[in-house]
Amino acid sequence: MLENYSFKFWHSIVFIMIITIIATIINLPNSIDPGKLSILNIIATLLFLVSWFIFGFFNGRYKNYKSIIFTISYLGLAGIFFIMVLSSSQPFSFPIFLGILNIIPLYALMYFLERGQYVYIPLFLIIPMLFSIIGYMIGSKRSIKENH
Repeated sequence: MLENYSFKFWHSIVFIMIITIIATIINLPNSIDPGKLSILNIIATLLFLVSWFIFGFFNGRYKNYKSIIFTISYLGLAGIFFIMVLSSSQPFSFPIFLGILNIIPLYALMYFLERGQYVYIPLFLIIPMLFSIIGYMIGSKRSIKENH
């Protein structure tokens, strides 16, 4: 079935962006008013993490090394931008938006932080990065490019 699929790198980027937006929308209400955690928040966070694994897995199957660079760059920049959120007095800017967009899907993990420990939140971005890299390694062992 996958042998007939014409994989494009941008397909996986669109996939990860859609899942990020969905998880952000689901987790946003409780992340604005911390102290609440629902099963839906947990599912959204797990969906976000599993989507990064799937992203890595399919890119690994097609030996698409650009996905590793994309994952590290994208999530690394999101972490830097979120640090800007913590130190900024600006109400809104695109870097702040990108930082928040990629932190809110992890709300079910952040829920367990004590107030005032928000400086550690960018470290949470290592988790989806690891999911993606592990997915890539597993996917590359089942590479479609090697089968042709």
